[in-house]
Amino acid sequence: MNLPPLPTGWEPTRVSLHRYVEAMTALPRVGAKPDRRWAHVAMHPAHLSDGGIGFATAPTPLASGASLVSTLDVHRDLIRIEAGADTLTIDLNTGPSPRTVGSTIAELVQSHGSSFEIDTDRYANDDHQIYERWRAHAWHDNALWVSDTLSVFNTGIEGEISGPHLWPHGFDIATEWFSHKTVNAEGANAQIAVGFYPAGDAYFYANPWPFDNAWASADLPEGVTWHLEGWQGAMLAASDLDGDNDRERILEFARAIHHLTYNTLWP
Repeated sequence: MNLPPLPTGWEPTRVSLHRYVEAMTALPRVGAKPDRRWAHVAMHPAHLSDGGIGFATAPTPLASGASLVSTLDVHRDLIRIEAGADTLTIDLNTGPSPRTVGSTIAELVQSHGSSFEIDTDRYANDDHQIYERWRAHAWHDNALWVSDTLSVFNTGIEGEISGPHLWPHGFDIATEWFSHKTVNAEGANAQIAVGFYPAGDAYFYANPWPFDNAWASADLPEGVTWHLEGWQGAMLAASDLDGDNDRERILEFARAIHHLTYNTLWP
């Protein structure tokens, strides 16, 4: 199976979607049940009641007894906000501002008798956004394919798994594997994140942490390189995929990094 391509010239739409995701996750960041792997601040692939798949926030419990969930439903060009019997929709084709999205969520929270200290800076932008639906739909197809591929990777991994998620800070989709090995005084676990970054020269990445410089001399699958400045890990450029068993190449890449680093990260 082959990676659905990202559209050319889609950066303005990508920026808009990224801003919407940041606005939608501002509430669960402070109101959802905290997850020690921070999954409560991410968006998760979710089946929609009327068909299709979107990316939904973690539920935030409200004083009324309802839970609020916001869903990015690119298939229907909507942001759907649900709390109990209340459902609000925002038409993405109109290019709503991030402030409109965040404020609509906050107002529904208040109508259910709840108040949270939401960081409104996450949706302070009040500008009209560019939303080109065919480019957004191409990203959506790409994102669901990536999520499915990472789910396949998860099935063969021992240990604690979190993901796949759509992360609001980088607009990347990733899954994380956690070892039982703790690596600092705060009790953080050794881990590997495997994901896809869709901006610019899009790429798949595998970040083993803590990074052992000895790994950088190891042979890697064809097309895979080490990235050692800024973040440390391995990467496979989407442009290096040739449309011939892309999924198998990505899984080979992720499994190779896991195999290489496993004995160090899981003693």
